[in-house]
Amino acid sequence: MLHFDEALFRENIGNNPVLLEELLKVLPIQFAIDVQALSTSIRVKDIFGVQQAAHSMRGVALNMCFTNLAGLAETIEMDLTDDNFGEMEEIFQAILQEWD
Repeated sequence: MLHFDEALFRENIGNNPVLLEELLKVLPIQFAIDVQALSTSIRVKDIFGVQQAAHSMRGVALNMCFTNLAGLAETIEMDLTDDNFGEMEEIFQAILQEWD
């Protein structure tokens, strides 16, 4: 379940319904790109790729006021090492559950 601070988000965009509609159209596309990049990078153990994808995902989540999703992406971005790719896979699964 996606945790969304709707009141803060609406305030951030000045309660602009046109902007809200446009962002909601683009969001699934950008999230799908970030999920694919993160999944692939975790699978091939590409630390730089994981950090890039997690950073992008965190930025989108923060801008959209998806608080839990932003926190999960930040954990991956900041805590990744060569030794903990298994933990990153678990957090990635939590991201997928959060989005679902």
